[in-house]
Amino acid sequence: SNALTYRLDYTSARVAAQQAAKAGQVQKTLSDGTQILAQEDVAIDGHGTVQVGVIAFSDNSGDGQWDPREYIFFIPEGFEGKELPILMIYPGNSQTDSIFMDSTLWWQIAEEEGIALVFVCETYSSSPSSVSHADSDIFYNSLITILKEQVDGVYADLDFTRVYGSGQSAGSSAT
Repeated sequence: SNALTYRLDYTSARVAAQQAAKAGQVQKTLSDGTQILAQEDVAIDGHGTVQVGVIAFSDNSGDGQWDPREYIFFIPEGFEGKELPILMIYPGNSQTDSIFMDSTLWWQIAEEEGIALVFVCETYSSSPSSVSHADSDIFYNSLITILKEQVDGVYADLDFTRVYGSGQSAGSSAT
């Protein structure tokens, strides 16, 4: 539907992460082999922290090199001392992490209830105008590793016994 909503301004983090990732240089390799190409954060007063990252963990194009995939984390503020459950959100086919971050308003529910959000971005398939959830199981494991090794205890305390998923259309299948 067409609707006016309030959008969190995390553009600076997204642009910075995408620009840094263009160099193709691995900034860090995590314990599961996930390659961090770029990560940028923006703290939004009264709301929380948004992290946009570009990682590589599999070869979807078949060229022998791991392909970049973007993600967005949202960690609401004001829940110090509480362990936050984690919600993995899978957009529908041809939708991206930023479309879902902006249009679903999950971040408002996360602020009210104390939930850490993970928006999964798809990858381009053989069609340049279509994206898909290729290697969603590997992507899930990579994101959990990032949460454990870089987010938990830094931005918030996370409860890895409460990891949930939600998706729309093809994202429901990935979930």
